[in-house]
Amino acid sequence: METYERDRMVRYRMARGVLPRRAERARMWGGQGSLRPCEICEEKILMSAIEYELDLDGRTVILCVPCYLAWRTCCGH
Repeated sequence: METYERDRMVRYRMARGVLPRRAERARMWGGQGSLRPCEICEEKILMSAIEYELDLDGRTVILCVPCYLAWRTCCGH
């Protein structure tokens, strides 16, 4: 996926409230992929990859590494 498209998808989800605009709100864990889809790119995160799991006030968001990095960049970190 192109960087521009990924950033656009991150900003869209932030505008809809799916992702927070500030990373400080999220508790986060990283680990082995679980074949669950990434919240942003919707691709399954392979078991050989790393996934991030964010707890956003009781709601879980799963992100692949490229989408997590795009989100962190978009929210100013």
